[in-house]
Amino acid sequence: MAKRARPGTAARPVDTIRASDPAPSDTPVEEAARVAQRLSTPTSTSTRAGLPRRVPAAHLVPGAFSGGEESAVPPRSAEEVRTRLDDYTDGVRRARRATS
Repeated sequence: MAKRARPGTAARPVDTIRASDPAPSDTPVEEAARVAQRLSTPTSTSTRAGLPRRVPAAHLVPGAFSGGEESAVPPRSAEEVRTRLDDYTDGVRRARRATS
């Protein structure tokens, strides 16, 4: 009895199939069931939803950052920040009046 080819695949006679050929791929339904089974079982590196667990600071290069140093920018006083924001607000108001 001759084997039938799956739709969308080329038919090969049975005698040309070699033992070294990979097994025909499963149907999309079978593959989806395997993926669902794999994702339903959480691992230590994934969440129950199958998402990877976050590893804090995993993207940092060792020695590239040292948290103990002071910042290069000196802190600003509240009065200095207030003055700069007032100047910015005044400039926006003047620009709106000039364009209207």
